[in-house]
Amino acid sequence: MDANEDANEGINLEINEDANEDINLKVNEDANEDIGLKVIKDANEGINLNVNEDANEDISLKVNKDANEGISLKVKEDSNEGINLKVNEHVDILKEDLNPAVKNLKRTYAAMNGFIEITLSNGLKKAQCVHCEEKFVVEPGDDGGTAQFQRHVQQCEGCEETTKKRLIMSYKTCRIKNDNVRILKNFNFDQEKVREAAAGMVIGNECLFKMFKSKVFNLFVNSFNPEFERISPRIAKGDCLRIYEDEKEELKELLETVDKLSLTAELWHVGNKTVYVCLTGHFFDSEKKLQRRILSLCDVPSPRSGLAISDAIFKCLLDWGIENKVSSITVDCSSASGVALDHLKHRIGSNGKLLFGGKVFHQRCCVHIIDLMAQNGLNEIHDFVDNIRKSVRYLRLSKKCLLKFTEIVKQLHMPSKKLILDDSACWNATYSMLVAAMEFREVFPRYQGGDPDYTWLPTSEDWERGEQVCQILKVLVDVKKVFLRSENLTARVLMKGIWKIREVLSKKSMAENPYLQAVVLKMKGIFDKFWGELPLLIALATVLDPRLNMNFLEFWFRENYPEFEAERKITYVRDALYELFNGYVVSQGSSNGGQCMHGDGPKGCSSSVCVHTEDDETELSFSDSFELYMEQRTAKSDKSELDMYLEEGPCHSALGSGCSVLEWWKARSYGYPILSKMACDILSIPFGATSRSSLGTLHRIVDHYHASMSKEMVQALSCAADWLNCSNGIRSSPDYEKNFVKEIWLPWGL
Repeated sequence: MDANEDANEGINLEINEDANEDINLKVNEDANEDIGLKVIKDANEGINLNVNEDANEDISLKVNKDANEGISLKVKEDSNEGINLKVNEHVDILKEDLNPAVKNLKRTYAAMNGFIEITLSNGLKKAQCVHCEEKFVVEPGDDGGTAQFQRHVQQCEGCEETTKKRLIMSYKTCRIKNDNVRILKNFNFDQEKVREAAAGMVIGNECLFKMFKSKVFNLFVNSFNPEFERISPRIAKGDCLRIYEDEKEELKELLETVDKLSLTAELWHVGNKTVYVCLTGHFFDSEKKLQRRILSLCDVPSPRSGLAISDAIFKCLLDWGIENKVSSITVDCSSASGVALDHLKHRIGSNGKLLFGGKVFHQRCCVHIIDLMAQNGLNEIHDFVDNIRKSVRYLRLSKKCLLKFTEIVKQLHMPSKKLILDDSACWNATYSMLVAAMEFREVFPRYQGGDPDYTWLPTSEDWERGEQVCQILKVLVDVKKVFLRSENLTARVLMKGIWKIREVLSKKSMAENPYLQAVVLKMKGIFDKFWGELPLLIALATVLDPRLNMNFLEFWFRENYPEFEAERKITYVRDALYELFNGYVVSQGSSNGGQCMHGDGPKGCSSSVCVHTEDDETELSFSDSFELYMEQRTAKSDKSELDMYLEEGPCHSALGSGCSVLEWWKARSYGYPILSKMACDILSIPFGATSRSSLGTLHRIVDHYHASMSKEMVQALSCAADWLNCSNGIRSSPDYEKNFVKEIWLPWGL
């Protein structure tokens, strides 16, 4: 329907109460007049345009440029078709939610902004604000007095809050079958929750506090919610400390339920001024699951002697209240750590509660032993290493030199396309640099012929020596990676790695090259110092691994020692095993009444678990009967649990898929109540590696992110990050070698 250009009447649209269809108004480009849309309850007549019940076509209403007439449009109750009205693009129409409570008040500005019509006791009708319940006289006319309602909306606090709630929306993600579906819902903005989430982001992702000063960051967060208030770095630091204190209290409550725990201690250096001791606890929780938590990152004051390290560790134990629960501590192989543990053992052992009388208290990290052997080997070829490092650095600093080097690589049709520059702090990275450089052994001499400034070409003898040493380092690298990947390093994996290293050292020591023999001799000196006499803890763990048992230990000693010496060592380990077991029997009272670790047998293990049903608790199931038989057999037999276990011999199929040694023993806590507890205590000791993977040096170097903070903040952020990750089930296994390696890709396409 078209209206003439000179029409002088207004446009009036009337829609019945029950009209359910949307109305879309469009006005031509130059239309300058506003269009009022009104819903009149009792409108019975339609003017100019009626849409019947069976109308099947859309109706388009166009208003000409200067149209000033009113158009009355009536839509019948049952009309099912849409009406399309064109409105000027400059006219803004607010789509408001209709309040079903508005019955008698006309759809004016008041009705759309939260006013309802009420009738007083004297029969007088007024408009009442639904937010503050203030009443207004409804003036004659269709709008009811718009000005007074506008003034009130601008001043009413309730109206302002309602407007904010309409604007602020969030998406709740839920899962329906295999699809993620977002459901729109209202929510109240909480600045405190935003601050808590921001502190968690700083802790978990190691974000800098100066991030909160960034305008870009604040604009980014403000785009999600206009009510976001800027968080200052000072407030963010306070929030991080609060999270640290809250998590610490929860961990303290958990440690109160722990009977025994093992510790690892590692030195973290910050430049040349600050040294931290990172103390990590390994323990079983109430559900008999092995847990690991960083307990402290305490500062060691100068002078940093063994006694100072011992005092720092003991102070931490007192703070957590676990000084009487420590069974062992695993440290690196430095002399300072050895002195520290001697002092600490004396202070803790005075109460007589150390496991096995303190014979397994001091443990050395096996990864650090590998590091020492590797460093001794690299020191013998330090001239070759320096020449390779300087050669790679020289090519990296000049694009012209790197292009010339690449051209020679192309001429020789070599597949390798990158060099590696290491950091001398990590021997793993140095090994990677040497291996990558050896791929271009034929390229370096040709490059020197065209570049007189290059003066670090290794000799042919250096290349041969480097290649021979790298063959040994490859074995050390492989074994170290296996050790670090094992979340709980088992005796079987450890003994296999030790065997592999011993075999390669023995083989290379028989080489005819006297230079290689000298290198192997120094590396073998470290091996014999720490693993020549198999540590007692490793020997006990080997026996308590059902796949190895005592038979493997006898094989090990007889393969590596003369017959007399092997028999002496076997007897020593057997006596120590029975001494430890008898101590557990005494502490538990009896083999039937002692504490044992109850738990369901894991999937893949050959175990039976006591299960009681609510229907008939007196009726024994098949598993119950078998467990009762095992208990009676143990009680009646003259042999102890340890005797019966050793007689069984190794069981190669004992551990199924996904079943660990600890789970295997926990599943047998009924048949071996004392022995299972002793086995779990021994096998939970982290003799494999310290709190974090070694960097290839004896100590970990804290990065610049931590070096710029106070000592209290370093401890809070490091510990809280570990606690939050453990609570959320996040297991991080970072590859620290990447921080010490720079890959230099050859410009192949240029």
